[in-house]
Amino acid sequence: MARPELPIGTWGKIRTQKLGPNRFRARARFRDYDGKTRDIETTDTTGPAAERALKVKLRDRTTSNDDEITRETRVSTLADLWIEEITTEEPIFQPIWDRSWVDHVQITVAETLGVGGRGGFYEDAGAMRDIVQNHVLQVLALALMEPPASFEAEGLRNEKVKLLQAIRLPTDRDIAEAAVRGQYTRGGTREELMAGYREEAGVDPLSRTETYTAMRLNVDNWRWAGVPFYVRTGKRLPARLTEVALQFQRPPHLPIPTNQLAGLDADALILRIQPNEGISLRFGAKVPGHSFRVRTATMEFSYDQTFAEESPEAYERLLLDALIGDASLFIRSDEVQQCWRIVDPIIDNWEKDHSPIPTYEAASWGPTDADRLIGRHGRKWRNSA
Repeated sequence: MARPELPIGTWGKIRTQKLGPNRFRARARFRDYDGKTRDIETTDTTGPAAERALKVKLRDRTTSNDDEITRETRVSTLADLWIEEITTEEPIFQPIWDRSWVDHVQITVAETLGVGGRGGFYEDAGAMRDIVQNHVLQVLALALMEPPASFEAEGLRNEKVKLLQAIRLPTDRDIAEAAVRGQYTRGGTREELMAGYREEAGVDPLSRTETYTAMRLNVDNWRWAGVPFYVRTGKRLPARLTEVALQFQRPPHLPIPTNQLAGLDADALILRIQPNEGISLRFGAKVPGHSFRVRTATMEFSYDQTFAEESPEAYERLLLDALIGDASLFIRSDEVQQCWRIVDPIIDNWEKDHSPIPTYEAASWGPTDADRLIGRHGRKWRNSA
């Protein structure tokens, strides 16, 4: 069967070759915007260094597709929320936005769709390259970065790079406990049965490409040291959403009988990036009545319900920024390198691992390995209904 042609503006599998002592070449097929496929290559002193340099070179040649532009525009919503909080005269959340109050952070980028007609591209990419390397790490950097010295593009981008540089890489021995992957199989309902990934057009029937990824990351700086960050993304999940959830530490003691705390979750602040952009604050409240029972309550803020003005479309926002020279939402090359620094060791480890890839049914919340990843320390994912 002929190999599917690469979509325009994308590249194929990166291959590394040793040319001599301390000299390696990394090469990949790239389909340019004139429709022609070209071999792009770089050389460096080590194989991983050559691959990183090639990825930066390929990324610089690639313009965003519709999905990518939409994602980056949604990320700008998070930037707006964060900027509003740290610039107000009486910030509410900024003083508790650190390790003293936050137990852990969850970042979810969930998609209900499968790969559709992009099976050939996805075979060479997978969830780690397609979503985690750019969009997920962008969300993480914007949510966790320090307040910038200025709100010009370089000020924002400098702080994002500092945050990414502070992410600690797992050792080869720890990768199995810090990162999991999965691939969706046939699932859904009798009325709406969804094909499995290996049944999609352009996909190898024996493919081991991941359509789901979950990771536990640690940030070694003063604000976040000791706070675990759980990130996940996947296709064919039950809901389409992008959110950042900061779960606060539980109080060391509650002078309330346990049977009166049924249904009480830990306090949390949730930044909804899509859909229905806004903020939710979750906390405990007394149930009306004579008995003293505490249950979880929520305060909601929604952009759509609060403001009559319409948010700009994806292309509209980025095209205007390009015209006026605002590079805030555009990724700098050193930021790209930091993102690849984080995901490359995991990708390399998975490529060497020939064990069967874990699977999950379409329309479920991912493989059971992901639940074990977060459950090792008594935590659980925020799964929407």
